[in-house]
Amino acid sequence: MKKHLPLLAAICCSLQVTARPLPQLATRNTPQAQKHLQMQNHILQQQYARTSANKTTATPKRLIATSYQRFAALLDSTHNYYSGGRGSTHTLSSTYTDNYYPTIVDAQQNIFCDSSMHWMDTGSDFELIGSKFYEYDANNRVIKFTIRDFAEMIYEPTYGSNGLISTVAISDTFGGTPMARKSRTEYEYNAQNKRIKDSTLAIAVGNVQARTFYNRDVNGNLLSYETSYFFNGTWHTSSRMTNTYDANNRMTSSASAFDMGAGIVNFFKDSFEYAGTTIMQPVTRITQLWDDVDQEWDNDTRITTILNAQNLADTEVSCSWAGAAWDTIDRMVYHYDANNLLQYTDGFRYIANTFETNPYDHNYYYYEDYFPTGITNTTAAKEDVIIYPNPATDAITVKTTVGNSIHIYALNGTLIHTQQQYNDKQTIDIHHLQPGTYILSVRDKLGTPLSQQQFTKL
Repeated sequence: MKKHLPLLAAICCSLQVTARPLPQLATRNTPQAQKHLQMQNHILQQQYARTSANKTTATPKRLIATSYQRFAALLDSTHNYYSGGRGSTHTLSSTYTDNYYPTIVDAQQNIFCDSSMHWMDTGSDFELIGSKFYEYDANNRVIKFTIRDFAEMIYEPTYGSNGLISTVAISDTFGGTPMARKSRTEYEYNAQNKRIKDSTLAIAVGNVQARTFYNRDVNGNLLSYETSYFFNGTWHTSSRMTNTYDANNRMTSSASAFDMGAGIVNFFKDSFEYAGTTIMQPVTRITQLWDDVDQEWDNDTRITTILNAQNLADTEVSCSWAGAAWDTIDRMVYHYDANNLLQYTDGFRYIANTFETNPYDHNYYYYEDYFPTGITNTTAAKEDVIIYPNPATDAITVKTTVGNSIHIYALNGTLIHTQQQYNDKQTIDIHHLQPGTYILSVRDKLGTPLSQQQFTKL
């Protein structure tokens, strides 16, 4: 059931994610898996970019854990750990999973955690099977990314004047070797800051061993890419992907081909359909596998999505191809909070021509409030909150509804002061605060956030 979650299972050629930790190194470190991962992240970032307004929250929330249960048994869980004002954005479907890789096409980091731990029921115990660690620069860009499970891999990206990744140094312990830097990838961009080439240098041999060329249309959409490797003095094509788009720049198909040892051959193709002209989330996705004997695409799986009023997934029905017709497998139902953040999903099996009444599996998502460093001033439309003077030296005046509560935080999230609003204009003494920037949060009688704004103490 988990493979049908529409949040991202990049390794499975899907617009989905699972709470279960994916194999970090064994499957993802092949050129085919890396490029497949790149393409699926690119799809998500493009398809969901215009739905971000549907996921804004009055108080920023960060994802601290996910868990998966099947028949009431906890099978696995992921935990994210943060410091200070770091947090998840949850503006895209992909932001529900920690899926950052420096080599992803047009990559962006979604969960700005310091580390994440992945646990799984192995049959004899609930064990830690993998972990990730991040280091950031002053611009909140990843400068070191470490994966640990049965081996260890370290990515160290650097950035060019355009703010995009220019190089990535890669170290690992594969083959039981000590940690050592084994390769370096360099990236080239066009005038629109879209990637057009990357080249990977194998440090042991001192020359380029792999390269990828990207072909884009005038809108920046990735039409195709082709990856090659250097062997015995000749370049050999290892993988190729070709994409099509509609008039609204939405991906309509994505076909992949790989060299499995006997030359490059077709492998799989995803096709996407949408509702109307403005919806960016696919309502139908069909995956087909290549039949090398008949030289044609054969149906494999289909996912049909029903959207809610916010154009987020409400229900998804999954089917497999039974030779002459689609055979229904199961249904996933999504549940959101008032801020359109995913809370949990229920999966229902399809048995004897009907969906079961009771769900057989669940995915849960857990959040906490946080206060980002450098947060921009925001005020909920239902409440006008005014702070003056700003900057201030000894006191500030807060204008808001009587009965609201006022909370002052340091940028690292530490609560410094709290009080009730007894008058429509209330003065707060700040002379004892150290000079710097602070966050003032206003909440109503029920604790609902109304406004979150910065002020400066001189």
